[in-house]
Amino acid sequence: MLIAGCRTAEHFQDIDIQRLHAKLIEQFCIEAGGPCVYCGDSMERAIRVWELTRSDFNALAEDLQVAMTAEGISIPAQNRLLARLAHIRRQIIDR
Repeated sequence: MLIAGCRTAEHFQDIDIQRLHAKLIEQFCIEAGGPCVYCGDSMERAIRVWELTRSDFNALAEDLQVAMTAEGISIPAQNRLLARLAHIRRQIIDR
């Protein structure tokens, strides 16, 4: 699982981790141009209690890259997804 071994795990101790994973998959699928429907809270609402820093967000992005590499996703495909996720960083960090 993506969050289980990440450096920011303390932010996720008191949440339903399986639901988080499901919602992340939905969000990533949408951002990758897939035929998914996201039916969770807005990203701003969902994460506001975590008080993530730039360093936290970067750690999450690095953990995502590790997970994608482990799944055999090519570097160009990873870069395309990360570029599409950039607006989420603005919602979370640059608010």
